[in-house]
Amino acid sequence: MELGDASQPFDTVIACVDARSADWVGDIPWAALLGPAGAVAFITHARTANTCDSVIRDCLAPVAQSAHLIRLDQITLHAVPAQPHATVSFFIRPLPAVGSPNREWP
Repeated sequence: MELGDASQPFDTVIACVDARSADWVGDIPWAALLGPAGAVAFITHARTANTCDSVIRDCLAPVAQSAHLIRLDQITLHAVPAQPHATVSFFIRPLPAVGSPNREWP
């Protein structure tokens, strides 16, 4: 199934993003894929914590911002098999009444 073939948008999407090949994230139409108040969790894994942070800052955050998603939280995972560092970044598609798509929650 192609992403454009989905008859209804998703409430939640969980995407695993390898730091060595994160470019595909920008090719996904996140705003169309998620329903109102839909959420996406990007699980980023890499050999170092700095690499995870770099992927989030340089790749995931700009893609989410261009899709008008609001960043909710970021969690560092421990004891992930085969990957010494992993981070989950949560973004949500705001309802129209929420306001600015550039707003970040405290």
